[in-house]
Amino acid sequence: MEACDLSLSDLSSLGFSRPQTAKQQLGDPGLDFPLAQIQIFSHCADPDAALVSLLNFSAQNPGPWQAIKTKTEELAAFLRLLGASEALGQMIQSDPSLLAHLAVPNLHQVHPPTAQVEEPAANPIELPETEVQDPGYRQIFIDFFSANRGSDPDTFRRCYYALLIEIATLDLNSPDPRAYLPTVCRQVSALADAALEMAMEQTRTQVELPEGLELAIIALGKCGAQELNYLSDVDVMFVVDWDREKTVENEALAAASNWVSAISTLIAGPGKLRPLWPLDLGLRPEGANGALVRTLDSYRSYYLRWAQSWEFQALLKARPAAGNPRLGQGFMELTQELVWTASARADFVDNARAMRQRVEANLRFDERDRHLKLGPGGLRDVEFSVQLLQLVHGRVDQKVRVPATLSALSALSAQGYIGRQAAQTMDQAYRELRLVEHRLQLHKLKRSHVLPKDAKSWRRLARACQVEGAEESSFEQHIAKLRSEVRACHQSLFYRPLLGNLAGLDDGALALSPEAATDWLAALGYRDPAGAQRQIAALTRGVTRRANIQRQILPVMLGWLANGPNPDQGLLRLRVLAEEVGSTGWFVRSLRDSPYTAKRLSQVLSSSEYATTAMINAPILVEQLDNDQALQITNWPKLESEVRSLVERQEDHAQGVARLRAWRARELGRAALADICLGMDCARSGQEISAANDATLRVTLDLARENIPRGFEVPIEIITMGRLGGQECGYASDADIILLHEDAGLPAEEAAQIAQQVAVELRNLLQADPSRLMVDYDLRPEGKQGPLSPSLKGVREYYHKWASTWERQALLRARPLNPDSQLAQDFLAAVDPIRYGSDFGPKELREVRLLKARMERERLPRSVPPHRHVKLGPGGLSDIEWTVQLLQLQNAHALSELRTTSTLGALKAARNTGLVSTEQARDLELAWRFASAVRAGNTLATGRINGQALDQLPKDAATERSVARILGYAAGQEHQLEEDYLRSARHARQIYEEIFVGGGH
Repeated sequence: MEACDLSLSDLSSLGFSRPQTAKQQLGDPGLDFPLAQIQIFSHCADPDAALVSLLNFSAQNPGPWQAIKTKTEELAAFLRLLGASEALGQMIQSDPSLLAHLAVPNLHQVHPPTAQVEEPAANPIELPETEVQDPGYRQIFIDFFSANRGSDPDTFRRCYYALLIEIATLDLNSPDPRAYLPTVCRQVSALADAALEMAMEQTRTQVELPEGLELAIIALGKCGAQELNYLSDVDVMFVVDWDREKTVENEALAAASNWVSAISTLIAGPGKLRPLWPLDLGLRPEGANGALVRTLDSYRSYYLRWAQSWEFQALLKARPAAGNPRLGQGFMELTQELVWTASARADFVDNARAMRQRVEANLRFDERDRHLKLGPGGLRDVEFSVQLLQLVHGRVDQKVRVPATLSALSALSAQGYIGRQAAQTMDQAYRELRLVEHRLQLHKLKRSHVLPKDAKSWRRLARACQVEGAEESSFEQHIAKLRSEVRACHQSLFYRPLLGNLAGLDDGALALSPEAATDWLAALGYRDPAGAQRQIAALTRGVTRRANIQRQILPVMLGWLANGPNPDQGLLRLRVLAEEVGSTGWFVRSLRDSPYTAKRLSQVLSSSEYATTAMINAPILVEQLDNDQALQITNWPKLESEVRSLVERQEDHAQGVARLRAWRARELGRAALADICLGMDCARSGQEISAANDATLRVTLDLARENIPRGFEVPIEIITMGRLGGQECGYASDADIILLHEDAGLPAEEAAQIAQQVAVELRNLLQADPSRLMVDYDLRPEGKQGPLSPSLKGVREYYHKWASTWERQALLRARPLNPDSQLAQDFLAAVDPIRYGSDFGPKELREVRLLKARMERERLPRSVPPHRHVKLGPGGLSDIEWTVQLLQLQNAHALSELRTTSTLGALKAARNTGLVSTEQARDLELAWRFASAVRAGNTLATGRINGQALDQLPKDAATERSVARILGYAAGQEHQLEEDYLRSARHARQIYEEIFVGGGH
């Protein structure tokens, strides 16, 4: 393949913005680029810049170029580096021996940890950060420095940049740079540690030091937390000690200061190679006016007498980085106790907030919204929020005492101080923003924090972050959205009035004064702060252990309740629930000890009357909030066996069936909690509700037969129909069934009488309050005019002679509860030729269409605008299900894949067999799920299980807020629910008209 064979469109698809120029450059005979590897450019941040740099390199270094171009992996790494870092590319061009580090010979000694994107950990980190952060990087780097040491700064710096090239190579070739980000930060921090250690060793002989003088370097800020950027200031302080019998203090301090100056000169002074990074001593006591070095006693005196609040916040990330270990450990022992008691200082929280505001106010106006580090929604918003929460809660909770931001965020979430969603939002945003910061700095190895203005720079930045395709052009908007989310989280966390109150209280005391609580509750969004105060007083009254735990957890829960759609109602429901079950020890322990239960309970209480009632009736559901698996049942046969045993242990059938109905209500409550807490999924909850209904029917049928004389002499099978047959039940669904029987040698009239009695008994047992399940026999042959329990013989005769088209359609969802029974098999053999018959022609098609039109005309309530009715309105459930069923009636005789009772299953089969396009199937499924979710949301929000309102978009704002939040809409976006549904329904209606109305046989 020659360069002339490359089309301009090919080059454009690889990412070249100037394809004509690139084509000419690739044809340069001096370059002789291996065009078989041309795809490598598609992975470059800036293919044009990478190609220009490659041309320059090959011209100046033909030998090294000939060597590397035959090594596919090194060539790919080289091009990625050239496309992402102009500065490192120039270094390699000046010193081709650095090419060897593209194979990362040093870092391959330690297998890089496989970073994975994870939600905040359920359990905080147990080990000190320094014990888990460095799997050997520091020693590897020190060994490399030692093996390549020299007396001049440039040899020292070459070692540093050689290792930095290895770090950047692994980073740029990572399949998931966001997940890999903490590893990069640890590696760069370990490299800084090694540089400091070797700088101390190399300069020790350059200054005159008294015998016995030792120095320790304490890293702070990002270096201390082992989360350095490619080019950060390295914040440090120096601790000195010496033999006081041999050297007086002034001489020792002067010598140590000279040593510090020599270290700083080696790292950041003049030289042929660029300095490594500024060595920043601004965080030391007294700042620029303070001594360069201090003894431990001097640090102790300063911090006990003069230090300001912000200085303790800086010490939160302190860590011995180099030098004498004894001095480093002594510094940590001195300062850590002071750090974690600092929040008790007067006005600590207010001072922390004021400092953040000053930092933001000092930004240039034209850079304020583009400053990635200090601007609104930037990195500092995350870091200051996390640090303030750590310093306040870390007084009594050692598990949040971790220096790294992401680890601290995880720990705070795990302990309940930050909500899970907020923590996840901030975690993902922080990774993304730090990645952008890394790519900005890597480009020219400059301390840049200002986002670009021009499209070209944004394109390079997006590609450097491995964002390509359609998302590449919207990367700027994506970052703006992330910053908006970070800002919202920051405002919610950093400015919580609760933090100031907690900081000023004795350890363990969480009660707020009435005045403060009123203002705080109003700020959180409670509409009736005085009423909320009364609920709080009732929940925390008394001196019992339970009351004490509730006082500890309530401030957090108040915030979580406020994140829901109706915090006032949620708080009232919390009180009711606590009064019902709160006297049991497990309830308050679960709220206190679980990072999920309290938050999820708050979410449920603030949004769902249905789920709250379920928890009051079955308190065990509260415990299951802590466990995702407990909210999703997978072993239904085992559960049915357990409930059957429970029923059999009751003294009489009335008690047994009451327990059975309560069990079913509990399982529906479990499904409700899963929909609210794990995300609304009507397909999942529909299967779970249907499974609970199936088990209830099976067990109740046995009880009903026991209550009827000779009830077991007649074989009986329940044929589920409608939504139950399709295993798509909602929370308010009835049980549509046919109770089929067989004579089994008995006279037909006698068998029918027994089956009739069983049918009546079954309905009576299940429809008793509370927790009733309505049984509907109306879909049986001949409908209300036929026997409650038709015989198999009667079913055969009826369907073969008299079945109308709508009955054939209804049979599409017929599903025996016990499909392996002989009666079930005989039933299926009788009805399959009817529902899947090949005789569905134009006449039947016309009947189906007429019936659908009649249903829309007669059953749609006149008082409801059609487009708001999610069942019968245009694009609603009826349109989708009838469209799918029409495809089944027309094609199931030839396509066995369509022979399923499930709407979504049949839709998938229709897509796989080409009856509908992928786009049509997608839009119909989305619309079906959306409409089903609205119906479920209406029941969950209001607690109602009947009434026309359940099939409509919510009318009032309060219900709309609750339904929208249950469906996953963020606060402030609830109004989007109606618009999104109507859009989805329009798409579904269009497909309905194409297939159902306009399609032929």
